Amino acid sequence: NKNIPAFKSVVGDIKYILSKLIPLVKENKRKEWISQIAAWKKEYPSIYDKNPKNSVNPKHICEIINKVAGENTIITTEVGQHQMWTAQFYPFTKPRTFLTSGGLGTMGYGTGAAMGAQIGNPKKRVVHIAGDGSFQMSMMELATMRQHGINSKVIVLKNNYLGMVRQYQHFTYKDNYSVVDLAGSPDLEHISAAYNMPFFRLTSMDEMEDMLDAFLKNDSACLMEVLIDPMDLV
Repeated sequence: NKNIPAFKSVVGDIKYILSKLIPLVKENKRKEWISQIAAWKKEYPSIYDKNPKNSVNPKHICEIINKVAGENTIITTEVGQHQMWTAQFYPFTKPRTFLTSGGLGTMGYGTGAAMGAQIGNPKKRVVHIAGDGSFQMSMMELATMRQHGINSKVIVLKNNYLGMVRQYQHFTYKDNYSVVDLAGSPDLEHISAAYNMPFFRLTSMDEMEDMLDAFLKNDSACLMEVLIDPMDLV
C-alpha cells in the first residue's frame, strides 16, 4: 500500500505464487499510450550538443554505450538524472534488458541489480549506469563483486550533486539549493584502487569511444567515472 492500494494480499513462497499469477496476466498493447508518446517525440525532438566543452554529454554517452556494448547487454541504473537520461536516450531494442527501480526512487538499487543480472546471465555483458549520489549508497558492494568474481561494469556519471533534487530546486525554488551539494565525496580512483579494480576516467567526448571500448573489453569488473556538467538538466 505504499504507492498503490492493494486490493488483495498474498503470503507465501514467491516462486509458487508467481507461477499461479503469471497465467492470469493479460497482455496489454497500450496502443493509445504508445501513439501519444510517438506524437510527443515528434513534437519535442531530442536535440542536444554532442560535443560540450570540458565535460561529457550524458545524453550522448548513453547512445555511445549502446553502440560500443552491442545488443547482448543488460543495463541497470540507480535513481536520478542518469536514470532519466538512460531511459530517454539508450536505444533499448530487446525486452528484459533494462533494470531500474522506476518510480520507487530506490537510490543504491543499481549495483545490486547489476550483480544479480550478471549472475543470472553469465554470457551477457552487464553495464551499470549510476549517478555519484546513488552510487555512494551501496558502493561498498564493489567488495562483493571482487569477492565473487562478478564482472559487471560500473559507469558513474559524476556531477557532484544530487542532480534530480537539484533540478527540482532549480525550477521550483529558483536556484535556492539545500543539501544537494556532494562536495567532500571520495575520489573514485582511490575507491577503485582500494578494491584492486581497473579504473577509467572520461573527461571529454574526444576519447569516449576508445575508452569505452577498452573499458567494456576488460575481463574483470571495472569502474569508470564520467565527468558531466553539474548544471545539465533532464
